[in-house]
Amino acid sequence: MFLRKLKRWLHRPKTTTVPLEALSVLWAHDSAPLNLREGQQDEVRWIHSEINSFYRTYVQPYRAGMGPSRQVVEQILTMLDHHGDTPSVETETAALACSTQSDSDERLAQITLREHSLNVAREAMDMIKRHHKDYEMMAGRILIIALGHDLGLCSKARVPGDGWTKSLLILEPMVQDLPWKDIVFEAISTFQSNKPKSQEARILRAAEAASRKKELQRLELMSATPGVPMDINKVREMIGLPADRSQAGREES
Repeated sequence: MFLRKLKRWLHRPKTTTVPLEALSVLWAHDSAPLNLREGQQDEVRWIHSEINSFYRTYVQPYRAGMGPSRQVVEQILTMLDHHGDTPSVETETAALACSTQSDSDERLAQITLREHSLNVAREAMDMIKRHHKDYEMMAGRILIIALGHDLGLCSKARVPGDGWTKSLLILEPMVQDLPWKDIVFEAISTFQSNKPKSQEARILRAAEAASRKKELQRLELMSATPGVPMDINKVREMIGLPADRSQAGREES
């Protein structure tokens, strides 16, 4: 129901009340040139090395079968490259409601949108590789959903609806010609519900939760008081290794 209303709002004949300068980031990806490394064919290079590394590992192996979705993924990565330094949580909303802001939200403001989006995309891709035989066919839409689900944080514009509405407004012109654009919209708009229905929404929900858990763990370790020994089991958990039971036993004794 809301998606239909959103589409009507997107295509309504009247002009929007949102200032154009506030939404300038929405078309920034069109004018931001991609940097290409000389001597390498069709390899997109970005300013931030973590995006280049992500592209080589999670996009390049599947790009032959991604079709037009590859271009969308590259557009999103370019936006994150140029505008991804913003916090990965709504800082303005948090400031207005600081009395009810959780400690985790305050700490997560230290994680940039670029870092978080890449984290979620890595988690999502690793999930489908483990659990779906046809993961190569899913790669394009999963990458778009995971990388673009918080893209609205790039813009300070105020628009009607929930926080993800801006993400859909930014993504809509990019995905409008894709046959499964409604799947993208549904996943981003419903993944935070108690029981997301589509598999893409469930994947995004799980990847988001896993990423936030690891981000909080890393922030906790980084903020440890100098001179105080780190909890090695927290480090092992963060990198996916089982806890060292012998170490835990020594600490208890």
